[in-house]
Amino acid sequence: MPTSLSPNPNVDPFIGRVLDGRFELVEFIARGGMGQVYRATQRPLDRTVAIKLLSNVGASREVFRKRFFLEASLCARLSHPHIVRIFDFGCDEDETFYIAMEYVNGETLHRRLRRDGPLDPTQAVGLLKQICGALAEGHGQRMVHRDLKTSNLMLTSHALQRDVVKLVDFGIAKEMTTDVELTSAGSVLGSPAFMSPEQINNVEVDARTDLYSLGVIFFQMLTGTRPFTATSQTKMLIAHLEKASPRMSDVCARPIPELLETVVQTCLKKSRNDRYDSIYDLLDALESFDPEPPARR
Repeated sequence: MPTSLSPNPNVDPFIGRVLDGRFELVEFIARGGMGQVYRATQRPLDRTVAIKLLSNVGASREVFRKRFFLEASLCARLSHPHIVRIFDFGCDEDETFYIAMEYVNGETLHRRLRRDGPLDPTQAVGLLKQICGALAEGHGQRMVHRDLKTSNLMLTSHALQRDVVKLVDFGIAKEMTTDVELTSAGSVLGSPAFMSPEQINNVEVDARTDLYSLGVIFFQMLTGTRPFTATSQTKMLIAHLEKASPRMSDVCARPIPELLETVVQTCLKKSRNDRYDSIYDLLDALESFDPEPPARR
């Protein structure tokens, strides 16, 4: 990208800029591993959107261009109430790559957990089911998210419903049947605290990879902490490869329903063959969860 990105609105060259004559960048929102996100206005609809500017172009612009348009077209197929919609994507005249997405007014699950601590089991299961619905849509399109984490899950409100989940960033997704690898050669995409063993080993992934990351997220929702902590990324990756996940009841002061312990431990199996076969099997396991078990006599 020819112009460097800066989160400082006083020097940010992108504030006020109009991409492709349609998307006026209004406000810097956040920085991520693949670029920066801005609030923008779409002309002439006067619609508020989020614009992600891609900064990870790499050594070969042509390779990046091919990868970008393939990934964006794959992700634009997804249409689900719990997935942030992609409206458009393109490359501005000076080769600034961008994705125009649904703007979500809310907070990340990461921020919610840091502020309020662990969720009660009923609330956690409700959010997990929404996430599963979003993943079912992606997996049904033969795509794997590969970067599930609490900061990629937005919580917003719709009409009378609170805490509506919006899954962000299928942008490093991969079509499971395609012959075109969407990652750079030798690279590993994902976040160390949530990565499955097969991702760390940089082998072929499938839908069960997302189930592992979902297990980490569910563990954190119920306990306020992740199953593994480490002082470096390398040690974190080794823990995912070699250490058995602790039981949630061993790291949390309050009791955890045994069914939910089983769900998390199944998701966090080192071998994908030992996890649930699909997101639907996970949902089936959650069906027997009773948020208010009958009192003992």
